[in-house]
Amino acid sequence: MPEVTLLICLCQLLLVRYAALIPQVDADCNGNVTLPCPAVNQENMDFLALAWYKEDSNGKRHGIIRKSDDGVMAFENGRTASFGTMHSLLLNWVNASDEGTYLCAMSANVGGQNKDARVELTVRVCRTEVQLTTVNYVTSSRANQTSQVCNEVHIPQTWSLLGFGAVAAVKILLSIITIKVIRSRCLKRRRS
Repeated sequence: MPEVTLLICLCQLLLVRYAALIPQVDADCNGNVTLPCPAVNQENMDFLALAWYKEDSNGKRHGIIRKSDDGVMAFENGRTASFGTMHSLLLNWVNASDEGTYLCAMSANVGGQNKDARVELTVRVCRTEVQLTTVNYVTSSRANQTSQVCNEVHIPQTWSLLGFGAVAAVKILLSIITIKVIRSRCLKRRRS
């Protein structure tokens, strides 16, 4: 039993150590975010190429943007991005689909060492705001006409409430009539 406890503690330490290696960046929904490239520091600013990727849940890389001596090239993935200071990744208008693991891959010059570093992006919950529109009804010949473009009929709130009230009253009345008919039939059967 002590071996199992020791093994569990060792696994937890390894998981904490691994999690500590990946920097976490939080972003507001519809905000802009800068993801630092941990592979780049002042000593290794000279490289052949540097690229940013987003990893999916299977670990597959999807290219975002690449920089080399030939210039900056954006991959065709539908996501626009740019480079910031120290080769960081700038993402504008982030949303829930941008959340995940990003990889900064530095290809070294001849004789150097390639470096990869991951950054985890968390996007705070996106809330959809509903805009309410107030419609003012004007007493005119146009107010009662149907819109020919959208085929909409505008009904004032008062008429809607009166309509629902009338339907409710009819339902109650029919229920009362049905109950009285059933009672009267039951009474006739008892008498016979």
